[in-house]
Amino acid sequence: MFTFNNEQLTGKSQSHLIELYPNHLVHIAATKAVKNLQQASQQAGFDLRLASSFRSFERQKTIWNNKASGLSVCLDKSEKPLDIKTLSGFELADSICFYSAIPGASRHHWGCDFDVYDFKAYANPNDLKLTQAEYQKGGENYQMYLWLVDNAEKFDFIFPFTQAKNGVAAEPWHISYQPLSKLAQQSFSADYFASLLKQNDILLADVILKAFDYFYPKYIGQYHV
Repeated sequence: MFTFNNEQLTGKSQSHLIELYPNHLVHIAATKAVKNLQQASQQAGFDLRLASSFRSFERQKTIWNNKASGLSVCLDKSEKPLDIKTLSGFELADSICFYSAIPGASRHHWGCDFDVYDFKAYANPNDLKLTQAEYQKGGENYQMYLWLVDNAEKFDFIFPFTQAKNGVAAEPWHISYQPLSKLAQQSFSADYFASLLKQNDILLADVILKAFDYFYPKYIGQYHV
C-alpha cells in the first residue's frame, strides 16, 4: 500500500509522480483512474483534459508571493481586484487564501487532484481561464461538468470544493482521486506544515503563524480531513 511522506504531501518531493502527459505530473497510483475517466468522457461526447495536475511547493510559493507583493492581482470574494495597500497583513493573507492555497497546503502537491476542462469546447485551449462562468449554464464546460457530477464517483473522483463554505472559493473544475487524497488528508501534518512556514521565504508567514489557530482550520483543516 502506498504511503505519503511529509515532503510529498507539501510539494517538496516528486518521488510519487510520473509524467502522464507533457508538463503534467500525476501520482503513479492515479494514472489508470485518470485515463479511465478520460475514456469515459470521450464516449459521452466530451474530451476531458488536465489544465493543472501536480504543483510544486516552489510553484505555489511563487503564486502566493506574487499576490502578497502585488505582482499579481488579488481578488475579493466577488472576483473584483483589491487594493492591497489598504489591507492589514491579516486581511491580505485572509483574502489570498480564499483563492490560493498557502504553499505547502495545496492539494495539488499530492498529484491526485486535478483541474479539468473540455478540450473540445475551445477553439483555442489558451482561452481557458478556469472561471465560474465557464462551468455554469451557457459556459464552455457546463455540459461536461454536469456529466462529471453524475459520473465522477464511478471512477472514485470527488469534488473537494463544491461551495464556498467558510473557507475557499468553490471550484467546479477541481476533482480529486479519493483513494489517494483521503490517505493524503489522514497523513498531513500540521506541525510539519508550520515548520515549512518558518523555514521558507513565504510572504505573510509570520501573520499566518501568529494566527495559526484561525488559518489552519479554516483554510486547510476542513479540506484535509
